[in-house]
Amino acid sequence: MQRCSKSSLEIANAKMFEILSRWITHSQKAAEAGIELARKTNAKVTALFVIDVAKEYEGIGGVSWNIADDVVKGIKKSLEQMGNDTLKIVGESAKKAGVPFEGKTVEGQPATEIMKMAEGANMSLIVMGRLGRTGMSKFLIGSAADKVIRNSKVPVLIVH
Repeated sequence: MQRCSKSSLEIANAKMFEILSRWITHSQKAAEAGIELARKTNAKVTALFVIDVAKEYEGIGGVSWNIADDVVKGIKKSLEQMGNDTLKIVGESAKKAGVPFEGKTVEGQPATEIMKMAEGANMSLIVMGRLGRTGMSKFLIGSAADKVIRNSKVPVLIVH
């Protein structure tokens, strides 16, 4: 089995850092809005972090499958850690606001997992940031926020 070269991992990690930097800004705003709404309405906050490994394959298209599998394993491990860190931060914010909190991490397609959790738990509102795919990918596939807005049976609040 061919091992992943350091340069391939560095490229994947750089891409993930760029995504993370943009994601944190939007997710943090959504989390703050959701916590504030929950505080004002005596509700519970459930934060979901979705690990979308399939999306990460897009950035490594020209790499052989042996290398790609190693890169994706590394990306998945990094995303799991990022999920744990993110949920910890949101949980601490909820605690400071006196809001009951539950954090969950799942693997899958973000829009599908968000709607599945919200509908399955009879949630009254989905609060999310609007960030995801851009350019042609967004046009052809759509962003998670767009999919949730169009398909969710639970009301959706988008935070910009």
